[in-house]
Amino acid sequence: MGKLGVVFLQHQKVILEYYNNKYSMELVIPHSSKVVDLSAKIPKVYSGTRFLHLVNGAASGIAALNLSPESSIGIIGVNSAPLMIAMLGTHKTNHACVPVNYKLPKDKIHFCLQDSNVGFVFCDGKFKHLVPDHIPVIEFGEEFDSFIDNKNTVPIDLDPNRLCMVLYTSGSTGNPKKILFSFKDRFASLYTPNSELTIPRNNIKTLSANPFFHNAGIHWFNASLMREGTVFLVSEFNARIFLETIDKYKINSINVVTPMMLMMLNETELLDSLDLSSIQEIVYQAALADPLTLERAAKVFVNLMHTRNPYGLTETGTSLFGRHPDGIPIPYGSAGYPLPSMNVKLVDDVLYVRTKDMYSRLSEGTEEYFDTKDRFTMDANGFYYYIGRADDMLKCGGEKVYPMEIEAVLNQHPSVEHSLAIGLTDDVKGQKPYAFVKLSSPLSEQELIEYAAKNLATYQIPKRIWAIDQFPINAIGKIDKKNLVQLAERYIL
Repeated sequence: MGKLGVVFLQHQKVILEYYNNKYSMELVIPHSSKVVDLSAKIPKVYSGTRFLHLVNGAASGIAALNLSPESSIGIIGVNSAPLMIAMLGTHKTNHACVPVNYKLPKDKIHFCLQDSNVGFVFCDGKFKHLVPDHIPVIEFGEEFDSFIDNKNTVPIDLDPNRLCMVLYTSGSTGNPKKILFSFKDRFASLYTPNSELTIPRNNIKTLSANPFFHNAGIHWFNASLMREGTVFLVSEFNARIFLETIDKYKINSINVVTPMMLMMLNETELLDSLDLSSIQEIVYQAALADPLTLERAAKVFVNLMHTRNPYGLTETGTSLFGRHPDGIPIPYGSAGYPLPSMNVKLVDDVLYVRTKDMYSRLSEGTEEYFDTKDRFTMDANGFYYYIGRADDMLKCGGEKVYPMEIEAVLNQHPSVEHSLAIGLTDDVKGQKPYAFVKLSSPLSEQELIEYAAKNLATYQIPKRIWAIDQFPINAIGKIDKKNLVQLAERYIL
């Protein structure tokens, strides 16, 4: 059969062609895009044309290795342009790319590399010791620059349904959990017009610090690169450096998780000295941000025009919700309306998802739904609202207690910057709620408990509330609840 249709996403040069209901895909980076790598002492600027040339060079170099077709390519490093060149270059070969979290213990890194059959690794020199001796390594730097500096052209046939990437998330069995992605999984979402951007795409300056071993960080870079704007990269998140970079380069759009924003908001003296008026868009990834954080951010970034808080899971791709098909604006605090490619349902308030576009993560071709373990409500217009993790729910004397409801009350106190509620085992009640808070001004535990008692049911009132200087952050930028549970258990001994 002939060509059935060609879909062009406005201002994006990735082309999807439909042949016999099968995708044929080509990844072309816009010429007008720019990447500014701030990870080195001297910033390095890449035009879209140069970046694509180096990506093709990486693909050519990988093809010349003549690795087994079953072998994957590992990547271990901090955020940098060379790392993304290696990643996108791998996408243009027949090998899967495996970005590995360098913050994991060495034995877990070895598990990931072995589990995904990695036969070759690109890495920062400082992480080379984490790679098993039998796996060949190319270090980012002069060695990598030489590796990708060639004029050979590699025939590229991008099958959108082939395995493209393997990511690992924290698992419940002690080892990281493998999540598989096809090429279509990584890039087809760039065609979904679910983004309500208010900045002209060809003028946007984005700043990225979410790690490139995490789904949200990778997707943010790819999407920003295709927007024909300028993508600024910093190696790792540091609140002061991030804020100073916004001021220096007049960044328009940032992508963060809630703990990152809280760390920036706590830099009060620095905030007073900077001009952050260039920020017009903030995207909160990973978990939904609480209303108090959103309000505080809006007071600091005074020209903020649009805030997005997309809900997504690594297991289900980059996003589940977007705009309403009838053009109804997304209400404040809502994750949005289910995307056309997503089948969703609520069972006892828990969100279940089924989609045909996921590689093999969600039992493709079956009627099985994926249990997100996240609780949602839905309004009359079909908009979904996140109300907490199902596995965070506590059973206190037969009553259901949801930490998010406790946190919502504590966060309203003028002396509380942020709070987090947890549950600990109790011989009589089964579980009892406890909480940690970060204070902006002095407040006694008793005063805070009395405040909670006026606004919560008796069984919701935290047994103890501890003030903490900083919330511990895990490897992917979220508040480390396991660490807090262990800390609380020590406190009550």
